[in-house]
Amino acid sequence: SLGEWALRAACEEAAQWDEDVNISVNVSPIQIKRPGWEGSVIAIVEETGLAPERLMIEVTESVLMTDSAQVLDRLQRLQDYGISIALDDFGTGYSSLSYLRKFRFDKLKIDKSFMRESEDVVCAAIIRCIVRLGRQLSVLVVAEGIETERQLKMIEQEGCTHVQGYFFAKPMNASAAREYMSAAAGRHLALPTPEAPLLLKSA
Repeated sequence: SLGEWALRAACEEAAQWDEDVNISVNVSPIQIKRPGWEGSVIAIVEETGLAPERLMIEVTESVLMTDSAQVLDRLQRLQDYGISIALDDFGTGYSSLSYLRKFRFDKLKIDKSFMRESEDVVCAAIIRCIVRLGRQLSVLVVAEGIETERQLKMIEQEGCTHVQGYFFAKPMNASAAREYMSAAAGRHLALPTPEAPLLLKSA
């Protein structure tokens, strides 16, 4: 019930934003495995008046570890309705690649643990491979955990076009978020650095 409340509150808030701004909502494995979960998501979208294409549901691989066929069917129903699905913390689970064969995710989010250790040769190689994998599959890739300008420049050099992290903003309440987006209006939500005009902040 708490997860359902959070989703409704997020959709109600996002419905008041400019139409070109989307919102992402994390859901827990317990939520997804409840019968009728996908129907409740669709009902909330319709109830709040948020356009389906403006909502992205974020899941982790742990959701797919058991009853994956049933879970993927539920995610597919949401995707067919117009809601996007993101695979969060990509690269930290046991079956990342196999799930990419089973389901067409709209977004892959590189786990922030890789960015923390991005100076490590192995971590840098993994980041590079994920970015290239996303490009080959035509799936949007987002680098999580960007906290320094060095990390930002590194991920830009790897060709990643969407990023998120404390380098741009820390968590904020709804009113602060509206002010933040208003200040960014007219700047296409571009990063606050002239060196990275093509990168976009991502939910």
